[in-house]
Amino acid sequence: MVRRILAQKIDMVARNLLKRFASDVGGYERRSRTKTTAMSLLRMKRLGEKICMVTCYDYPSGVHVDGANVDVALCGDSLGMVALGYETTQPVTLDEMIHHCKAVRRGLSNDGPLLVCDLPFGSYEESPVIALRSAYRAMKEGYS
Repeated sequence: MVRRILAQKIDMVARNLLKRFASDVGGYERRSRTKTTAMSLLRMKRLGEKICMVTCYDYPSGVHVDGANVDVALCGDSLGMVALGYETTQPVTLDEMIHHCKAVRRGLSNDGPLLVCDLPFGSYEESPVIALRSAYRAMKEGYS
């Protein structure tokens, strides 16, 4: 069932990307590849450009997203339900998020999309200090 859902997501992403970056047959030019940063996303927003974000949970999905010229790769806590078999996203731990972020990062090139990592439930609500500690850890260990 998970494979079918992933195949459907990949098909949907491919269709959306084809609309955005038409092939040579359509006569449209593909955007040149540059590293996506927070500042480049802000520039795109100010210019009214569309921003493409795709969810990734593992190395193969990171490779596919990187090859599709996507702007942002999101490693979301929904991986708990999609990849780990949980009923909700609440049981997902920061360790699990970091593990999956590392796998996605290995699939992305250096000039590829910006990797965004969700902080899972319970890793930021207690206090601003805990939230910052979780964010620092995700950035250092998960390379996001």
